[in-house]
Amino acid sequence: MMDNVYFPYSKKEAEIAGIDKSPDLPKINRESEFAQRMRKLRKRKSELIGENITQVKAAKALGISDAALSYYETGDTVPELKLIIPIAEYYNTTVNYLLGIDERPNYEDDYIAKTTGLSDEAIKQLSYYKKGYGSANEIHLFETLNYLLSSGDGLWLIELLWRYLLGDSYNDAALVKVFFDQQKKEGKRMPDLNELTRKLVLIDIENVLYDMKKEIVKERSKNEKP
Repeated sequence: MMDNVYFPYSKKEAEIAGIDKSPDLPKINRESEFAQRMRKLRKRKSELIGENITQVKAAKALGISDAALSYYETGDTVPELKLIIPIAEYYNTTVNYLLGIDERPNYEDDYIAKTTGLSDEAIKQLSYYKKGYGSANEIHLFETLNYLLSSGDGLWLIELLWRYLLGDSYNDAALVKVFFDQQKKEGKRMPDLNELTRKLVLIDIENVLYDMKKEIVKERSKNEKP
């Protein structure tokens, strides 16, 4: 089986590649990135507007037959060049996405992902709450995120949370010794390495949170002064 291609093979291209008689050709074309994106875009539009966009409905809006749209989605053929812009506009995406230049259908999301490293799901969740769809409890979400990402303590807290979740290695030898000595003095059992790592990281997390809270209280009291 060949690796997925971006555009489906035309008859001539399949013949040149020596796969024109392969029983796998329809599957190869269906799994081409372009065909997958066409299917995803129709599903995405349905989710965005809360309405089931069928092939018939989408084809009518694009001024083509539903059979033609079906061929685009199965990889049996690709649209003419003059249809690329109308398709991009209808699905609220970019020509770059349809042509395989950008990885995400939305230019802004693609830019955010490339410049920040955030995943598609992270961007989707942030956009969801930014539009006000979250509960009232989410009102401080962006205030918290901005604080965490713009302060050294905040970034360190995120790093510590990552270490805690993964049980990653802890390199503070002095603190490890203090902890072991305290456990021994209190007659407690010695924890395994993963457990020890989490305990030590939790100590650091508590310390960072304490320092951050003091800083926030200090800033707020300063701002509240007449």
